[in-house]
Amino acid sequence: MRKLFLLLLIPVAAFWGCADTSLVQLGPDVKSNLAPLTVISPLAPNKPELDFTAGDKAWFTAKFSRNESWHLRLLGNVSLAEFTIDGKGTEIAAWNSTWDGSTTKFPVFQSSEQVLAFVSFDDTSLILSTTVFLKKARTPDLTNAVLLSDFEGTNLPAFPRLIQADDSVNFGQSNEVRAAQGSFYYSLTGVEAPYRKDYFIGYVQFPASLKGQNTTHYNLIDRADSVWFNVFVYGAGRANTQLAIQFQEDDVFPFEGTYDSDIEDQSAYNLQVTWTGWKLVSFRYSETLYGDNQRGAGKNGNRVHEPNKISNVQFSLITNPPGHAAGQAVASIDFPVFTIGAPFRP
Repeated sequence: MRKLFLLLLIPVAAFWGCADTSLVQLGPDVKSNLAPLTVISPLAPNKPELDFTAGDKAWFTAKFSRNESWHLRLLGNVSLAEFTIDGKGTEIAAWNSTWDGSTTKFPVFQSSEQVLAFVSFDDTSLILSTTVFLKKARTPDLTNAVLLSDFEGTNLPAFPRLIQADDSVNFGQSNEVRAAQGSFYYSLTGVEAPYRKDYFIGYVQFPASLKGQNTTHYNLIDRADSVWFNVFVYGAGRANTQLAIQFQEDDVFPFEGTYDSDIEDQSAYNLQVTWTGWKLVSFRYSETLYGDNQRGAGKNGNRVHEPNKISNVQFSLITNPPGHAAGQAVASIDFPVFTIGAPFRP
């Protein structure tokens, strides 16, 4: 038995003696991942000055010592507009940091302002920064779009409106806060009269007839899934504010450009405007609702979405809960626009 045991030990010892006892690295060096992040090349723009109206494209470059999740944030020093990009790796380059002048947090960027660029990381407090001068800001692409109004200038049309008696309101062109786009927006703010509790404060309308002489309908295609409506909406963080966006169709012959509530369609899209600041709201026309399914919607008509028959767009300011005690409702608007095939990209 002792001989057998010794015979078994011989190959084991031979194997152990011949084996390579060095470690083989099968993954990244843990120590290098835990080492402090260092900057190999600082954050820099591809050019110091940008003119997006001339087709400029911007990007940023930087290199750092390890694989890291990073966040690039661009901030307009006057507009306070923001654009953000998230990435991961050891470098920031043209392929992962291109900026075409668009905005992710509004208002939009404006001409003749400095844009501050910051890069932060998930696992370190290190911040990279640089600046670029925005000579000319991006202009909205209105190809395949129908703009209701940008609210700029001194000769705006007289948009039809209705305000409940004794309500305290501010309906009209304003620059009290910074506009989402341009210099002016349309203010929709109001408080119900003390003796009323009926939700409704007032509305403003944008009939197609204001777009030009003899215009009875907005120039849209007859595909409700492909027609988008977009509008910047300003909120003041008030829980009582609702905005009903209503679409009136003139879909009964002789198509004179007016809406008859007894026989024609009015669909609506409702917003609870609880946020603070500007927000871009976009939805397909097919997402608007009829009848009892949505406040402000009509109950008559054929209930078929026919965007090519829209003759009027109406914005109604609503307070919910109702009543004077609920306080001021705020849902100002800017740059309402129809787009075809995709939502508006400012």
